Amino acid sequence: MAAETEVVFPRSLSDIYPAAAQQVYIETYKKSFATSDGDTRDRLSRESVASRDAWDAVGREFVQDSVTHKFHRIGEQAAVAGQGGKKSLLGTVKGLFKR
Repeated sequence: MAAETEVVFPRSLSDIYPAAAQQVYIETYKKSFATSDGDTRDRLSRESVASRDAWDAVGREFVQDSVTHKFHRIGEQAAVAGQGGKKSLLGTVKGLFKR
C-alpha cells in the first residue's frame, strides 16, 4: 500500500480560493499521486502530474471573479468585497480616489 502523501494547499493562494476549492485540490492531488504509484516515474514527476491534475479539477469547478479576484464555484455568485471586514485591493484603491 502506498504511503500517505502530505498535501498542503499553497498558503499564498488560500486567501483567494474558498475552502471548497482547496478541498478539491487536496483530494484530487492525493488521488492522482496514488494512481501513479505503480508507475516508474520519479517522485518529482509524480508530484508535478498530481499538481497539474489538481489544478485542472479546481478549474473545472471554480472561476475567478473579475472584481474581487477571488474564486467561487461556477454558477454561484462571488462573495461581495467587504464582507467579513475584508475589502479587495481594487475596492480599497477605488475608495482612495473617490471625490
